[in-house]
Amino acid sequence: MSVDAWTQLEPCLHHPRVVQAEPWSDSGAIAEALRDGYAVASLTWGAYRCICDVAEVTMTLCSTALAEAAKAAHARGGLTGVRAWDILYGTLRSLVYTGAWRAQMGNAECAIGHRAPDPDCACGYYAVTPEAANSLLDLVGVGRAAIGVVEPRGRVVVGEHGWRAERAIIREVWTERRLYETLDLALYPDVTWHLYEEVA
Repeated sequence: MSVDAWTQLEPCLHHPRVVQAEPWSDSGAIAEALRDGYAVASLTWGAYRCICDVAEVTMTLCSTALAEAAKAAHARGGLTGVRAWDILYGTLRSLVYTGAWRAQMGNAECAIGHRAPDPDCACGYYAVTPEAANSLLDLVGVGRAAIGVVEPRGRVVVGEHGWRAERAIIREVWTERRLYETLDLALYPDVTWHLYEEVA
């Protein structure tokens, strides 16, 4: 993000990745902030319209990626599932919990202390069935989305629309090329990448 753009967007002190949009903020600067992975607070109508435009493009890409991932997961068979991540700090990041994903995720841990996943808890690595892939659209962040195909390992708790697993392996990921180029690919050996060109 350019220095000129930052003069129009004030960082919020309470969160390092949130910027404050002032009434004079340029919509181009806001779009750039969003594409760099920042959230924008205190929106004017122009800022809101800009975020809607970026979100619409993101959702179009994610819908396409989810459809392709669901098809790939179905073709792999078994319990292969679909999930989404943000791409931040060179890694695939969980949309709900803190922490980075690697190509092969080791044993999940539960704060309560039992082996994960437990049928009576919410612990474990999550994925949805190919048929439920579109449900992930409600979770995907603006501008930094990645959609993937994952396989469970170890103990697995299966639900109606997905599963929670003790371990998980990422097989394929769909994302934009500009985001892919920020990743530490040493963390993701043997992952197949499907890249979209940058959205203007």
